[in-house]
Amino acid sequence: MKHLVIALLRLKFFILSYVAPKQAVNSATTLFFTPRRHAPRAQEEAIKKDAIKHTLDDGTVYYEWGEGEPILFIHGWEGRATQVCAMLSPLVNAGFKVYAVDAPAHGDSSGDKSHPGFFVSTLFALEEKIGAFHTIIGHSMGGGSATYAITQGLKTKKVVTIAGPSNFHDVVKSFVDFIGLQGKAKSLFMAFVAEEVGIPYAQIATNKLSDATQVLVLHDEDDREIPVKHALAYKDDALVKIHISKGLGHRKILYTNEAISVVVDFIRQDFSHSHSLNRCS
Repeated sequence: MKHLVIALLRLKFFILSYVAPKQAVNSATTLFFTPRRHAPRAQEEAIKKDAIKHTLDDGTVYYEWGEGEPILFIHGWEGRATQVCAMLSPLVNAGFKVYAVDAPAHGDSSGDKSHPGFFVSTLFALEEKIGAFHTIIGHSMGGGSATYAITQGLKTKKVVTIAGPSNFHDVVKSFVDFIGLQGKAKSLFMAFVAEEVGIPYAQIATNKLSDATQVLVLHDEDDREIPVKHALAYKDDALVKIHISKGLGHRKILYTNEAISVVVDFIRQDFSHSHSLNRCS
């Protein structure tokens, strides 16, 4: 059934691309900028009970746990703040205060439209509200938005990008190819998205990272949504550490001992794998 729905969607955009390109662009724009809200897992609901909930003036919701230097988690497209669940206890036990945000039109935050520009704006709004974060951890779009934000002046000691894009153009092009936009409609859509989002079609951060920020790039070889080439676009050097896993895909990587150990050790200044951490799956 799922394959039939996708086939019909692609047929719709293929036809509209030629007979009504502006309508095709309008329909594609609505689809691209409108995230679906998915129900949280039981483990995610459980961590809400121990959280302090906050709401920004624009309706953006974020949560707080623990005491210590602040760490921020920002989820990916169609994700939610409580996807921090698996790494929450290890981070709190390590002496950090953990914040996690529902980006606009995600989770419990208000709105029905979102895009990477909104994610980036949310990071700056939280920095203004809370102060500079010790570390920002981002999954998927959250990771790409975090690395882009530090090129725009966001202050943080460390960034962890998990399954995140390093190139915005590739993300949009993948969407265009998936829905089957053609010809003029494809060109119009690509141009409109770049203008609307306000993030140029260039590498998000690989060549412009701050000299004051350490970055961990965590990705899986078998990620089908954001290919591992995005991680390999970064240069592994004194400031950027790249860790490639296998068999975890795009989302499972958030919940496994291997990934969480690497993240916690990076934040605590080393890359040993000495931690035995609980899973949230």
